[in-house]
Amino acid sequence: MLPMADAVQAHRLFAEASTLDIEARDPARLQAWLGTHFNRVGRLPDLAGYGFQPVGARLLSNEAGPAALLVFEDRQGQRISLFLRSPGEHFERMPTGQRTDGQLEARYWSHGDYNFALVSAVDDTRGEQLRQALGVSL
Repeated sequence: MLPMADAVQAHRLFAEASTLDIEARDPARLQAWLGTHFNRVGRLPDLAGYGFQPVGARLLSNEAGPAALLVFEDRQGQRISLFLRSPGEHFERMPTGQRTDGQLEARYWSHGDYNFALVSAVDDTRGEQLRQALGVSL
């Protein structure tokens, strides 16, 4: 089983979907939604400095409980996603790492009570900067 395979699959299925469980371009609204489903997750990061605004989110699940896919978009319409979930049977704590799956790149880590993955296009040069920003704030 590859690390954060569920994050990559969720991105493929839902990041470009026309509807999400919550459509929220307002970060405060998305933060409130996140807080209703996850007890100890940090503040939603402000990715505007990297050219991304929130689009919305989809609630998912894995064997350990709730999971979520948060979707962000830049001015050119390129989307990235932040996937978070409780540690599961196969990966209790995620080592910080990255892997390529087709045209997508997943950068993953653990912080606090959750495992995270940032999924973006392989050729998006902002990936590592975004992962570092997200890893500090969540």
